[in-house]
Amino acid sequence: MMESVIAIAIIAACISIAALIYGRSMNQNYPFAFYKAKHEMAVLLHQTQQEQSFEDEKFRYEGFSIQKNVNDLEDNTAVKEVVFVIEAAQHKKEFTYIVTVEN
Repeated sequence: MMESVIAIAIIAACISIAALIYGRSMNQNYPFAFYKAKHEMAVLLHQTQQEQSFEDEKFRYEGFSIQKNVNDLEDNTAVKEVVFVIEAAQHKKEFTYIVTVEN
């Protein structure tokens, strides 16, 4: 009898925790497309570094867009500032990176 009460209490606790986690994941601040955009931005940053493509570009995908802006740093020609702006739903976020220019 006592084992049954303990088992029911443990099951109830597990269900409560699962409901809490599910509820919080459904109320995320950013939509799923934003996380896909962050992954795609990482790919674009890697391409920028590998191909040394330092031009401003706009990339459009289903559910989000990414704007890449390249700026020269004032006193250093060996590096560039690469700024990515992600727009997904009503969310907009800017990420800034410094990339080495290979000669």
